[in-house]
Amino acid sequence: MYGSNRYKQNHMNTAQPGDLVVMLYDGIVRFVTNAAKACEDNDPANTGYSITRALDIIAYLQAILRSDVAPELAGRLDDAYSSWSTALVKSNINRDPEAMREILDQVQGLRDAWNEANEMVKSGEAKDTTAAA
Repeated sequence: MYGSNRYKQNHMNTAQPGDLVVMLYDGIVRFVTNAAKACEDNDPANTGYSITRALDIIAYLQAILRSDVAPELAGRLDDAYSSWSTALVKSNINRDPEAMREILDQVQGLRDAWNEANEMVKSGEAKDTTAAA
């Protein structure tokens, strides 16, 4: 590993669970942003690549949901993740960057909520919320 890759790997290995969830959301934001731009640029290869990467992250978040810890939260997150996945696939098929941006807005909103909750946990204002992530 060289340079920033080594830094990123070390950062991921030492990050707290809440930080990791926020990083995963950041990845979705980055890849959906890239997909929308590539779609506008009529670049189907990069659009597809970016959508696939976003879908991989969403699938991972869905796989680590803990319904035994917080069933209602896990259920709502599962519904959101399923909805995003379906909408991203449809937006790719229809070559619709605006639909991608709509998903991006939803992801960004949930990312900001996770970040806020994570900061509250770090400061001691709230209990750890990542158990259901």
